[in-house]
Parts: sequence; structure tokens; C-alpha cells
Amino acid sequence: MKFFEKTTEDLPQTEPTPEELKRSPIAIPAWIRQSEKHATPEEKTEWRKFGKYLPQVRQIFKDHGIPDELVYLAYTESCCDPTAVNGEAVGIFQLKESTAERLGLKVVPNYIDERKSVLRAAETTAKILSEIYDLTLAWSWAILGFNLGKEGVQKQYEKYRGDVKAYLESQDATEEQKNYLHKFFTAREIFRNMGETEPQAPQLESAHIVYKRQKKPITYVVKEGDTLTSISLAHNKTVAGLIAFNLQKDPEFNPDNLSINQEILIPQIPVATLKYSTVTNNLAISKRDFDELNPHLGPDITRDKKGIPETTIYFPAGQNLKNFFYDSFEEEILDESAAEEEVCEREVCFEEARRRY
Repeated sequence: MKFFEKTTEDLPQTEPTPEELKRSPIAIPAWIRQSEKHATPEEKTEWRKFGKYLPQVRQIFKDHGIPDELVYLAYTESCCDPTAVNGEAVGIFQLKESTAERLGLKVVPNYIDERKSVLRAAETTAKILSEIYDLTLAWSWAILGFNLGKEGVQKQYEKYRGDVKAYLESQDATEEQKNYLHKFFTAREIFRNMGETEPQAPQLESAHIVYKRQKKPITYVVKEGDTLTSISLAHNKTVAGLIAFNLQKDPEFNPDNLSINQEILIPQIPVATLKYSTVTNNLAISKRDFDELNPHLGPDITRDKKGIPETTIYFPAGQNLKNFFYDSFEEEILDESAAEEEVCEREVCFEEARRRY
């Protein structure tokens, strides 16, 4: 070998791209105290229940370019309970209504709350985590930011110049925030080695309910004494949903400055003709199992008071429901060309579901 000939080890190593860094495993900060805590029987039970969703949630996180080990936030936030409610926060990832609706989740009291859908909530959580990581380029901050909120974490990140330890030791951090990272990493250490005790996750399929026939929004004229809260309550809407809908129609809509005789659009739910009983009677699973996979469907739906709205429903694979769903929507089809389009939409939906889950 020549005296100055470079070996492979001498060659400069390629720097990882920002996307590769983002997907890299999350290292425990050196200053995080290690815990010898072991899972209680109750915690193990809840984790095993979550096991049937684990492969899908991991895949969702990977699809968004973030580490799949962030699934442990499900335990940090709610002990893996899809129906958990803590003040304004709901679901397995404890999403607030305003955040959920901003990112496309439906929330209508007693009707539907997609924050309780594990996979829909996981999609939203992945978007939030990805957004916060892009602000801070550090997973410790991004995990904290899931508790602090996007604006809150940006403020503290700038104030403490990216030093998360300094922030957590300051008076700006609440006790909950001071323990949040520790709780996440503890959960990861406890449960990451429980793979052999997780049940075999069933393969799932999904069907996205889409109705052709839409209802036009109602135009409401503001009267003296009206507020967005009173208007939303009178029409069984959420304030966040009302604001989002009107901003979508009119970017100059100002929710903080209502005036008498101002016109506000009240969104109407599409005509929902597909009944809960129709779906469950055509599935080879019990209603209890269906409800467990679809906790986002509210009592007005499960009691057949109202049809299932536009949402995604989940069920075990192999049900062969293409013809059933087509027949159920037949009355919504307006002409032959629409009928052909409807079949295509449904086939794409089922094929995507099989590839994904």
C-alpha cells in the first residue's frame, strides 16, 4: 500500500440528512434520572389492550418520518385509554378540541369524536410532533411540546436558547412538565421489552364513509347579545369548528369582532343514511368488538338515532364488504357516472387499507 493512500476508514463519512436525523432513535438525555419502576398488573393489561393497535400506530409514525418509539406517548398521556377524558383533553393522546379540529378531526357532542379513534388520533399526533420537531430540531423539546403546545414550546425554546434542562429547572416549568420527559422515557424502558407479551395484532381494514349529497350551510344573522359561544350552542356546534368553517369560506372572517346583522355560516352535517346497525349486522364480529375498534362513534350513532357521518371506521380484515358498502350508498348516487366513481373510490379505500394495515 502506498504511504499516503487513504483507507475506507479515512474517507469522510456522509453527514445524515435532516430527515434521517428526524427518524433516528431518541436518545435519553444524560441528566434524565433512570427509573427502576416496573409495570403494575393494571398497566400491563392496558398496554396489552393497546397492543392490537401498536403495529398500525408505529407505521403511522414512520409514514410521517418520525421515530416509531413515540408510541409510548400513548401511555404518558392516557395510560393507553382511547376514551380517557381530562378536562378539555380527550382520547389516547389527549388532544384538545381546537387542535383536533384544526388538523381535521371531527368533534360533535354525543355524535362523533375522532379524538377517541386510536388511528385517527395517531395521525394527528404524528403531525403535531413533526411540526414541533421542525421548530426545535430536538426530540426532547418536541416531546415536551406535545404537553406545552406549539406556541408554548417555541416561547420557552427561544427563552432558554434550546437548553431543555435549564427550562425544566426553572420556575417557568410546571411540576407536570418537569416530570413529563421522565415519564415518557420510563414508559419506554418499561414497555419496549414487553413485545413477547403483546397479543398478535389483528390485521385491520378501514372504510372511509363519504356521502355524495351534502347539505348547504345555514346563514345565521347576528343579533344583539350574540356571541360565538351562544351561536354554537344554539346550533350544536363547537366554537372552534364554527370559526374554522367560516375562515375556510372567508379568510377575512374575524371571530373577535362580531357585528349586528353580520352573516355567519353554520355548517351542516351531510345526510348520513348509513346506520350503525346496518354495518354491525353485516360484520362477522360482535358489536362489542366493533365498538372497541371505533370508540369515536357516539351514543347517537350506536343507538341508531342518527346515521354514521363522514368518518373512517375500522374492522378486522377479510370481511369482504365492498358490495355491502356499495349497496348501502346506492341511494346517495346521483347518476351512472357517479356510480362508477363511487365504486372506484371504495376500491381505492380498501386497497389502501390492506396495504397499510
